[in-house]
Amino acid sequence: MNEFYQDLVIDRFRLEEECVDQPRRFMKWSEDFAEAIFKRDKAKQHLKIVSAQVQQRVRQDPDLHGAVSGPRGVTEGGIQAVLDTHHEILDAEDLLLEAEKNLQILKSAKEAFDDRKRQLTNLVHLQLGQYYSDPGKAAISEGKRMQEESLAENVRLQKLGGGE
Repeated sequence: MNEFYQDLVIDRFRLEEECVDQPRRFMKWSEDFAEAIFKRDKAKQHLKIVSAQVQQRVRQDPDLHGAVSGPRGVTEGGIQAVLDTHHEILDAEDLLLEAEKNLQILKSAKEAFDDRKRQLTNLVHLQLGQYYSDPGKAAISEGKRMQEESLAENVRLQKLGGGE
């Protein structure tokens, strides 16, 4: 997942390249997300098949698999207890849980790249608004312009300038 974090980083000094590369990055992680959905679905299918196979074997020979018999034979609860603790089913469940975890991580990654797109848009707007310009120069030039306008509108200074 280190690659995921590296792909999220935005270099605000290279906004053009970042904006151009955003669709490729988004597509890459979207494809990984789709692959994770596929793997999760395959793990579900595998669990279902393994469960059915184990259940069939346990029901055919419950004593061999350690199902506890009651006075009237093997109970459904005894069979279920064997199924709930059978190593093949537990292994298949672990694979499904791992696939679910990876799917959730990639879902978050996909959402993060949606947010990255919004952040790129925000940074472009800030750049266009000269947010990153030299604030000292901008303040001085704006202040100087306001001062010159104020002096030009001052009636007393106009009279002094015209009387000389």
